[in-house]
Amino acid sequence: MKFVGNLCWEQVDDCHIAEGGNSFVYKVFNEASEEHCALKLFKFENTTGERYERFINEIDIVKELSSVDGCISYIDHGFIEDKPFYVMPFYENGTYRSKYFHGSSIEADEATQDFLKVLQIVKSIHAIGLAVRDIKPQNILIDGYGNPVLADFGLSLWVDHCDEDRNTPEQGMVGSQGYRPPEWHTRYPELNHKPGDIWALGRTFWAMLAGCNPPNNYETLGGNGTHLNQYVDKSYANVVQSLVSVCTSQDPDKRLKIDELIEQVKYVRQLIEESKNEQETHKEAIAQKLSKFHLQVSNSEAYIDSQRLESEMNIKMDEINNSSDLLVENLENYAKSISAGVPNDLGKFSIIKHMPAGVFLDSKQLNIDVSENRSWGKVIQLRYTPSEMMTIHKSLEYVDLSFYIGLTKAKNFYWIVQVRDQTVHDVDIIEQIEPKSLIGVVTQKLKQLDEFVGSNFLTIVEQHFKA
Repeated sequence: MKFVGNLCWEQVDDCHIAEGGNSFVYKVFNEASEEHCALKLFKFENTTGERYERFINEIDIVKELSSVDGCISYIDHGFIEDKPFYVMPFYENGTYRSKYFHGSSIEADEATQDFLKVLQIVKSIHAIGLAVRDIKPQNILIDGYGNPVLADFGLSLWVDHCDEDRNTPEQGMVGSQGYRPPEWHTRYPELNHKPGDIWALGRTFWAMLAGCNPPNNYETLGGNGTHLNQYVDKSYANVVQSLVSVCTSQDPDKRLKIDELIEQVKYVRQLIEESKNEQETHKEAIAQKLSKFHLQVSNSEAYIDSQRLESEMNIKMDEINNSSDLLVENLENYAKSISAGVPNDLGKFSIIKHMPAGVFLDSKQLNIDVSENRSWGKVIQLRYTPSEMMTIHKSLEYVDLSFYIGLTKAKNFYWIVQVRDQTVHDVDIIEQIEPKSLIGVVTQKLKQLDEFVGSNFLTIVEQHFKA
């Protein structure tokens, strides 16, 4: 079969090499340029209506994106028997689906680097005002240098288009199963579909690490057997999962922006590389790999909205628990080290875990709207408790370094660090933030424990013993 646009293209194989919702893809050859390319042909006989308009729009969008690095390039287009087609480069190295699925053994650091390249492409697309609306591993091609190339813009939409310019009817849906966000299913989407792309990117990253498509539901990933600790190393599974969970938040406004996502993925990549280097250096100490968990719950049906929101809440509480465990583990080491260096009759240094948390927090200095539901928070304290002799001789009472983690009234995470010197009734909140990823912040703040413990805790204890 021959296709004639500005150039003449001849079909190479007997049948199409791929098929999409609206099209067949053929491998074609141009004799004049001796060039093999891919040709995408509208596959329906009816050349009117929504599907046809989408295909025509896709040609215009591919032309527009030809100047954007990492997007499929436009070469030619035309019509055959009234059916439109367009020609693009042919990539023989497959897609992210063929690279990462079907038992792939690619390391998480390489997957993260590949994902960062995709994010940079999406950032450029978002910058010109376009939402992709169909991001998934199958639509990410691989060029001759191993770099990703984003393809298939049949569902893409300029964010400033009015409702009348859309091709999707009000009761219709866009996107691919497993990668389509809940707001594209439950209501007519807002004009700005960029948060929907973030959802699809989060699920794409999960799929690259898990080696399979995500479940066909609208759940926030991280619960119901989808936690990445089944697929990646335990040392960084929680951090990676937290990133995926915030991308797949039920509330589009609470998802990361593309710039925020890029920075978070860079940080996650750094953690993975540090963990990998540590494993290579201390193989005997950290040689055990995390076993895969068996799936506990069937995802045969999508939950209704309230169930999905409850699932997301459970994921957030799991993140609080994981963050608490990290803090306790590290603070216990500090307590042991301090106690080993001071006389026994000075007093003791210990870790106190409180759950729920709210009763210990001095709200007067807060600019964070902490939830009144105390079960949504925890506090971990490094405490100096003076001995009976020191209490009598110096009238000393306890000194606490308290780390508060939990949820605000709006169900956002919070991180608060407070020092209390009960001897002089002095309370100082030294840090308070509302992160989108709690486990990510806690992991970062663990590197500052020397400062928190030394400057904000031991200094206060020490001043009670100065002459």
